[in-house]
Amino acid sequence: MLAKVVAMVVVLAPGAVLADTSGFRCPGTGRLVSKGDTTDQVVARCREPDAATQHREVRTVRQRVRRWVGGVVVEVEEERSVEVIVEHWTFDFGKERFVRHLRFEDDRLVAIRDGARGSGTPE
Repeated sequence: MLAKVVAMVVVLAPGAVLADTSGFRCPGTGRLVSKGDTTDQVVARCREPDAATQHREVRTVRQRVRRWVGGVVVEVEEERSVEVIVEHWTFDFGKERFVRHLRFEDDRLVAIRDGARGSGTPE
């Protein structure tokens, strides 16, 4: 029993990052933010983030395409580089709630992580 209590304390210690979630309700509005939402949808449902950063990543993608080769359609795999705009947003909803870390790729929410308890004033 004591081991379980100690393990729970370690998981919830300040600064610990908890599991990835698929969505959350914004305090104040009660509106749901979910993976797949756009940045505009998140702002409309919640508010502007407390912090935001943006950078670009170049990724190599593979896709199967059909090509005419010698009068015959042949399916081949091609590689190409694509540029992805990545944004990291942080919401601090106050000491009674967890900080939310959101990752957007090309304007779509792809990851939501819970952080430690917030430090700001509640909404």
